[in-house]
Amino acid sequence: MGKKVNPIAIRLGITTSWKSKWFGGRNFAKNLQEDVRIREAIMSHWKSAAIADVSIERRSGMTKVIILTSRPGMLIGRGGTGIEDINRLIKNKFFAGKKIDLKVEVKEIRQFEENAQLVAQQVAEQLEKRMPFRRVLKSTLEQVQKNNKIKGKCPDGNGLQKGPYHCILFERILIFPGRLPELPMEQLE
Repeated sequence: MGKKVNPIAIRLGITTSWKSKWFGGRNFAKNLQEDVRIREAIMSHWKSAAIADVSIERRSGMTKVIILTSRPGMLIGRGGTGIEDINRLIKNKFFAGKKIDLKVEVKEIRQFEENAQLVAQQVAEQLEKRMPFRRVLKSTLEQVQKNNKIKGKCPDGNGLQKGPYHCILFERILIFPGRLPELPMEQLE
């Protein structure tokens, strides 16, 4: 019988790292809640910036927020005004009245096709704009398949692909032309 394991926990230290890097001590719960709220605020405020991940590092008196995005120009803005806006938002919402050194760093993801989170966001944005779903899925599958770092797999019996875009599985997203992702990994085995 198989056991259910958190997919992030099983990859920690191998292919992924912690999203929060700090030692909390007695303030662990408060810091963890703060980190989750900071991530939610950044993700909701800058939805169109294609943010893949937000990492937070804390040291004594200093907090560093690292944002991974495929569109860094939207976050940075002209002359770095966007980073100042992010700084102001975080300081006013979460560190009001505290003396803390806050640094925001924006890192670019050059090929968004390598990141399943960004691919899923792109598909969702296009579907929200009422684009034809078959065209959206076909073009997304073609873009992802051009990139050799993500491999495709079909859940049928022999594992062969039937046609140019029968189906593809990358990380935790399963896309079939004609319907939205809904099958979890456990049903494939």
